[in-house]
Amino acid sequence: MTYLTVAVVLVALLGLVNFLLAVAIMARLREHSQRLSDADAAPQPSMLGIGQTIAEFEAPTTSGRMLTRRDLTAGSLVAFFSPGCSSCLEQLSDFTTRTMGWADGKVIAVVVADPSQSTQSLVRDLEKTAEVVVERHDGTLGTAFQLKGVPAMCLVGTDGRATAVGASLDELLGTGEAKKLLLVRATE
Repeated sequence: MTYLTVAVVLVALLGLVNFLLAVAIMARLREHSQRLSDADAAPQPSMLGIGQTIAEFEAPTTSGRMLTRRDLTAGSLVAFFSPGCSSCLEQLSDFTTRTMGWADGKVIAVVVADPSQSTQSLVRDLEKTAEVVVERHDGTLGTAFQLKGVPAMCLVGTDGRATAVGASLDELLGTGEAKKLLLVRATE
């Protein structure tokens, strides 16, 4: 009978340890879920932040003109695309349609590609509404805008500062600062 009592007590203790481990694992999973949802809620910007100054740069456009930071007036839009980026290609039609006749400043499209990638089709589409620069990821414009990923867009404010940044025109133009800048420019 003593063996049976000891066995029952050991099984009960083992069940209690198992229960405590399960509770600890669930608490840990809850903590990880919270961290993941916090990370999704605050995506990392793919370029310099709002209010930061765009560094000096000099880059040739596909038309042969040299583009510098001084060419970016308030209201200018700079967008980075890549031929290997499916999100970039999905946004291309919307971008060219909405920037047609962009009255708030220049529209600059930067095609970020490796030398082995074909850029002709993307450049041809972007040249309809923008001055286009083709460069590698570590090119002068990518460095000046602290580019970390594509698509990325920046609305330039006064003094060469980023007024709004985003991964799409909707995200970019949905910011309060961008709306204020565009409203001020519209009333001038």
